[in-house]
This record gives sequence, structure tokens and C-alpha cells, in this order.
Amino acid sequence: MRRGLLTALYLTTMAGIAWAAWRGRDYYALSLLERPRHTLHWELKPGGELGHWYGVAGLGAMIAMLSYSVRKRVPWLRTAGRLGTWLDVHIYLGVSGPLLIVLHSAFKVSGLIAISFWSMVAVATSGILGRFLYAQIP
Repeated sequence: MRRGLLTALYLTTMAGIAWAAWRGRDYYALSLLERPRHTLHWELKPGGELGHWYGVAGLGAMIAMLSYSVRKRVPWLRTAGRLGTWLDVHIYLGVSGPLLIVLHSAFKVSGLIAISFWSMVAVATSGILGRFLYAQIP
């Protein structure tokens, strides 16, 4: 993937996620007991109008991210574009998906869901570290 296009994609996505977090900052800063009285509650709660779609977009990114592994292992897909491009898209989705999931969770993670969430964060972090090491080792 062309570096300029990839950079623009990252900047646009991260700016959108940052804007969404900034827009809901007052709501996200409240305790769980105070949130239902906030004007943005029905919009930003995990099952709210926007919160739900943050989760759907995050899940979609996480599922689409698996296409890289499929591309590497299915013989007839080996000619479907450069593997480096697939890896770039895989990493982009691996960064943006968890961030959307964080917005979906309204920055509150507890209980059983916390195990899944922190596992996802650990995998995303190890992927970023792996990409860094991949670039360092010829």
C-alpha cells in the first residue's frame, strides 16, 4: 500500500476516534452511577445509538483483520495482492478495531468483560511490538 495513502488512512481514522472521545469526554469522565442522568447517555452508552455502532465497527475491523491470516494460508489467495499490503491493512485494523471497542465500552471495563478486553489489548500491543521488530530484523 502506498505510504501516503496509509498515512492518510491512519490520520483520518485516529482523528475521527479522537474527536469521538473528545466529544463524549464529559460523559466518559462520570462514574457509572452518574451516567444515566447525562444528556449523552442514550447515545454513548455501549448499547446506545452511537455506542452500539462503535462496537459493530470495532468487531468488523477485528474480523476483517483475520483476512491477512487467511491470505497467507490459503494457496489460491497467494496471488491476491502483495503480502506487505495485506500486512499494512492488518495492522491498521488491529489498531483501529480495539480503539473502537474502547469507545463502545464507554471507557469502563470491569468484571468478566475485562478479561476479554485486556487480552485484546495485549494482542494488539504484541502486534505493534512485532511489527517494530519485523522492521528491525532483515
